[in-house]
Amino acid sequence: RMLAAAQAEGRPYQIVLMDYLMPGLDGIATIRRIPAHVAGATPPAILMVSAVGREAVLETAGELPVDAFINKPVGPALLYHSMLQVLHPHNVPAQDNVDEGADRTPPGIMADLPRLDGARILLAEDNANNREVALDFMAAARMQVDVAFNGVEAVRMAREGDYDLVLMDIQMPELDGHAATRQIRLDPRLHKLPIVAMTAHAMASDRAQSRLAGMNDHVTKPIDPDLLFCTLLKWIDPARLAGRTIPQASGQGAATAQPATGARALPAVPGIDWRLALDNVDGQRSRLEKRAGSFVREYGSAPDILREALNGGDHARMQSLAHNLKSSAAYIGAFELSAAAGRLDQDLRTGLHERIGVQVPALIAAAEPVLAGLAQLAAAGRPQPSDPQALAEVFARLDAWLRADDARAEDALDQLEALLAGRPCAQDLAPLRRAIDEVEYGAGLAPLARLAQRIGVQIVPQTEDSA
Repeated sequence: RMLAAAQAEGRPYQIVLMDYLMPGLDGIATIRRIPAHVAGATPPAILMVSAVGREAVLETAGELPVDAFINKPVGPALLYHSMLQVLHPHNVPAQDNVDEGADRTPPGIMADLPRLDGARILLAEDNANNREVALDFMAAARMQVDVAFNGVEAVRMAREGDYDLVLMDIQMPELDGHAATRQIRLDPRLHKLPIVAMTAHAMASDRAQSRLAGMNDHVTKPIDPDLLFCTLLKWIDPARLAGRTIPQASGQGAATAQPATGARALPAVPGIDWRLALDNVDGQRSRLEKRAGSFVREYGSAPDILREALNGGDHARMQSLAHNLKSSAAYIGAFELSAAAGRLDQDLRTGLHERIGVQVPALIAAAEPVLAGLAQLAAAGRPQPSDPQALAEVFARLDAWLRADDARAEDALDQLEALLAGRPCAQDLAPLRRAIDEVEYGAGLAPLARLAQRIGVQIVPQTEDSA
């Protein structure tokens, strides 16, 4: 309808970005109908955007008049290059794996990152997995990031702190992101504080609702690091940062970086595209494995929760879980699971409850093999118990990074959990994990000391260089 109207007005569209899965009429059926609506005119270039990949689409649909395929999650650099290439194919050099979703960070963004040195960011996010991803993206920049775990905390911290920008999740307990923003705006001192919404929903109506609440901008989950940094650069006033004491970067990215080993080095897990998942973490396998481990901890009981919520008619619980799962699954390359969660989330948001009896079992069926495969992968990669000296070194590193409020404490805890897996003392790691997940590093020192005492490990303080 819109294509025909634009052609009749003499302003035809040049590009159509077509989602693969849509309610009513899916992307394949819509593409097949387009020629009839632009008869006699130059047809628009069509870019198919999908979470399942080119081969899966073509296997289902056969031949399609599509100019390029783009895999979700879509980064701005990839989208820009793809649009240029279909519009001006002779003037734009081909980019390897464009239709496979490979993205590259524009060099200008990295060059501009020092402009954010010393910036104070308030991250309001209740989901541990999404929190970890956002912190991971900002780890290499020399910014101070504080975390609020719900809307009430976000309001309190915004009023008490001196922040240059707030990254605000929309769906949070106690007070959602919109309500929290409205309360923050009641303080005259915070009228101009940039507040950026973070949500899995990117419809125009969602953006309009965020603007009405007083938000300045919108970042869609799964978070694209290029877009995140562009947004920070857009809204943070460099003049506010002049003369700031610049914190040291956490070094998390450098500390965990490993050469990209490629998807072939990772065992096959049904429902996960390791190559695209590695693209999401710049080819750093250790970061991907850490993210996958967090995913299992966060969503390991998701199938049981969905069954319980379905049997009890708890739509709010189902929608909350599907909403969070949609972005978290995409971060680890589980795009079919992400799409299934997105469909359930959308139906529940729009009141299409008659579909729940089909969508929930479909989501469970997509989730179970992913979770089982990731659990087996974690078990296979778990190191054998090491000698006391090696164990003591991990304790010492974790102690040092907790004292320094260093995000690398998460890596050290992962190592400690692996070393102690299967031992009775492993259950004592829970309060330590909770402190680190909540970015309350100092609160982890006491449970770490108790654990060390229980298993007879002496924590030897490390110097900054040795840590």
